[in-house]
Amino acid sequence: MSETCFNCNLCAYTTNSFFSFRKHFVRHHKNDPNFYVACCIDACAYTSRNWSTYRVHVHRKHRNLLVEPSSVAAVSGIEGDGGSNSDDDSADVPNSNVHDPLRFNSLFTLSLAAKHNLSQSAVDNVVSSTDVLLENHLEFFKQQVKLKLTEINVDPGVIDEINMSTFMSAFASHPKRTAYYRQNIVTYVEPKEVIIGHKFISQSGCIKQSVRLGYIIPFEKSLRNLLSMPEVWHYVQNSHQGDNEYMHDICDGSFIRTNSMFSVNSTALQVILNCDDMEIVNPLGSHVKKHKITLFYYSLGNIPPEYRSRTDVIQLLAFAKTCDLRNCNGEHKLLADFCQTMNKMSSVGIDMDIFGDVHKMKGNLVIVCADTLAANWLGKFKEGVAFALRNCRHCEIENCHTAAKFVERDVALRQLDSHNLPVYGLQCLKISTLDALLIQLCLQHDHILCVAI
Repeated sequence: MSETCFNCNLCAYTTNSFFSFRKHFVRHHKNDPNFYVACCIDACAYTSRNWSTYRVHVHRKHRNLLVEPSSVAAVSGIEGDGGSNSDDDSADVPNSNVHDPLRFNSLFTLSLAAKHNLSQSAVDNVVSSTDVLLENHLEFFKQQVKLKLTEINVDPGVIDEINMSTFMSAFASHPKRTAYYRQNIVTYVEPKEVIIGHKFISQSGCIKQSVRLGYIIPFEKSLRNLLSMPEVWHYVQNSHQGDNEYMHDICDGSFIRTNSMFSVNSTALQVILNCDDMEIVNPLGSHVKKHKITLFYYSLGNIPPEYRSRTDVIQLLAFAKTCDLRNCNGEHKLLADFCQTMNKMSSVGIDMDIFGDVHKMKGNLVIVCADTLAANWLGKFKEGVAFALRNCRHCEIENCHTAAKFVERDVALRQLDSHNLPVYGLQCLKISTLDALLIQLCLQHDHILCVAI
């Protein structure tokens, strides 16, 4: 038992005892919105998002390794194969005086919203019903304890001196929950509104000006929380770059190997930006594109590719309505915080407190992942290139030659200087001439990622 080290995959807790590990998980993480547990016994790769399922796995696969003579009774009662409906793990939780009931209530409400996708009004109803249920149970047990105290000639009035509140009233509404998250949950990063433009709307026969809003999650705070995950920090500190000529990941490519920052600093952050559009609507209906939104999210290339697609390490960065971004060129304002942080990180670095130690983190944007339409828009080319004279954003090939030339050596690649020259010239043209030139060159304006980073 002492030879196995149990590392909590949700925090920095480490122990050599499975029973201590089990107590820690039940006490601190069982109701986490993004709960999952990884089995680390004998290099077992099993993971689960359900605690009961993990208990069954341990019972079936590792029972002989975990049973200790002094703990046989505890194991037989807790590590059963799921035949009992009761959750005996509650016996592992210490007395309630060492708990903060508000914290457990906050984890409960967070789980309702984040894990079970309940609306805020639904969470309000669940909290209200749960409060009534707990109050009734507490009153029932309170009367039972008073009867027992009376039988043994003890004053039952001492029970009335104990605070038996459910503390659910502090989470009865969305503003109350948000206020508690903001003040008491360190990892909570509050989204911020960003004005990306204005529009005029007709309301009651009057023309009024309305703002176009986008929402961002501050990149520096979000990145600090991501690096505070023990498994992510482990991969940042231990590069998985290969030592041969084969390419297994982007870190094995020539861009990162020859980069002045990544070649000398193996812990530099390799930021991967993703852009995509989404809309929940009937594609054959009349409301197509009306509620379409554009999402930006990021991950780190330091994380091995087999773990990089997990939702735990993919962080939302910003989003806004697609029509607002297209009509106002709002991506410049929406990504301003991200670009400013990336510029600072790539030049002087950012001091971050990770597990109690201050580290100067440096990094850069290494790749932007997007489909053809999103990549063309983000690079400020025409999104639809069917009738463009030069419909490739990488080379100068003309549309009539695309069926005859397929390899890079047969065409001239686009260069930044030659690309910027007509882009800057577009600002001096009339609207009619501008539209015609855009169709021919497949250009729009200068894009933010080229200018800012």
